[in-house]
Amino acid sequence: VTNSISDSQTFEIVTSPQSQALAFVESVGADIPSDRSSLEAYKFMETYILAVMYFSLGGPAWISPVNFLDPEYDACWWNSRLFFLNGEDVRGAFCYEEGGPVVAIRIVDHGAAGTIPSELGKLTELDSIDLRTNMYIEGQIPSSFQDLTKLTYLALHFNQLTGTFPSWIGNLSNLEVFAVSNNQISGNFPQGITQLSALQILAVDDNLMTGDFNRIDSLTKLRLLYLEDNGFTATVDSTLFTELVSLEQLDMSDNQLVGSVPAHFFSYQNLTILDLHGNRLGQSLPQSISNNDVLGFLALQSNLLTGLVPPSMSNLVALTHLDLSTNQFGGSMPEDLGRLINLKYLFLADTQFDRGTIPSTYQDLVNIEDISLKDSGRNGMIPTWIGTLNKVWLLDLDSNALTGPIPSEIGNMSSLRFLLLNRNELTGPIPAQLGSLSLLRLVLLENNTISGSADVVCPAFVGGTNLVADCAGPIPEVSCTCCALCCSDDERCNDQDFFAQQDPIWEQSYNRAVYDFTIDYNITR
Repeated sequence: VTNSISDSQTFEIVTSPQSQALAFVESVGADIPSDRSSLEAYKFMETYILAVMYFSLGGPAWISPVNFLDPEYDACWWNSRLFFLNGEDVRGAFCYEEGGPVVAIRIVDHGAAGTIPSELGKLTELDSIDLRTNMYIEGQIPSSFQDLTKLTYLALHFNQLTGTFPSWIGNLSNLEVFAVSNNQISGNFPQGITQLSALQILAVDDNLMTGDFNRIDSLTKLRLLYLEDNGFTATVDSTLFTELVSLEQLDMSDNQLVGSVPAHFFSYQNLTILDLHGNRLGQSLPQSISNNDVLGFLALQSNLLTGLVPPSMSNLVALTHLDLSTNQFGGSMPEDLGRLINLKYLFLADTQFDRGTIPSTYQDLVNIEDISLKDSGRNGMIPTWIGTLNKVWLLDLDSNALTGPIPSEIGNMSSLRFLLLNRNELTGPIPAQLGSLSLLRLVLLENNTISGSADVVCPAFVGGTNLVADCAGPIPEVSCTCCALCCSDDERCNDQDFFAQQDPIWEQSYNRAVYDFTIDYNITR
């Protein structure tokens, strides 16, 4: 109280974190050092403040005490190595040297709940605070954190923090990592953020932030910038982030951004991830894209992009993920994409390409795993070379005008899990070869003119079946004893639009975590 560490009123409540922390300090018989400026005095204060944090964040209910409040040890030893089924981790408080001040606090995914105490702002030797993924830490980021000028790492993501983006953030001029993703933080970037000249990682995704990006354009050391799932209303143009040449990952998806896709985004020497999907970007893509052997992930779906997909997009030779779905592209489906032989994921669904066949160049996509040409104006027959793409998990050709029989060569696609051929003009029997695809989990064949028996596919399903065919009506076109749903051309049946799109996030390294066949109500058709 004398040193204004805690408000005196907090001690009037016996169960307050401050009262419990004081009781702990008294129980270990610690004496208040006479020299208030000594290391001993700082360590005394440190013990009390860490105890306040322990009780403020529900320490008794943590998944492990990690030696916190162990009276036998200095606070430098209030930590533990934990072993989990998927690996090991260290959590607790840490010092650079025994007997020195605590410099790092790491309570990650540990069941912590409550509010972060303002007292932590008195531990001015801290250079790292990591309280991420506790889910139930609430309240605001304490304004006292502005005094932690040695902080280089502050990670608070995946909690329930509220309030506006801290106006005092500029005081933390040594900060290299600031992550507050998946909270409820609002407001725009304050002027002070321009002072964070050392900042390399800024993650504010999945919050309630608004405004533009003008104040982060000067943070030239930024490598990872995550802005997605907010309410930003900036204009994306040739002037945006031109100084951020060190960027490795840039995600601005699911905001309210307008403008166009700037050409300079394709010339950054280190940029591997570019995700702009779910905005209102319009106009055409840059028509001259230089050779680029770095960019591996490009997501532009769900915008208002028009014009032709430029042939020069094939210069992005390192691409493994390309999603152009749900835009207003015209012209022919781009044949040059067949040159992107590293592609694992190609979505061109819900587009306005001219009617035409599936480009023969796509048979060169030998590494493809997910391909969706849903509702993209494809006609003609399904090419037999499709069977050579034996790494494909998802083949989605739904809602086109494809004709002729289902090629038996699909039976050679040994990795196939999800086959969507529904809502076409396919004819003939269902090839028996589909029954050998032991990994099949979903097959949609309805709303075609297929005939015969669908039972040839039944052996592919182990346990429950997710097979849908035209096996209903007075005179069914298809007989099926294992179908999950039988449809008829004369009635509405299974007429939802399913997109197994990947909406990737940085926390999962932009890898697919699940195939989610939920209804996509945003389809423009």
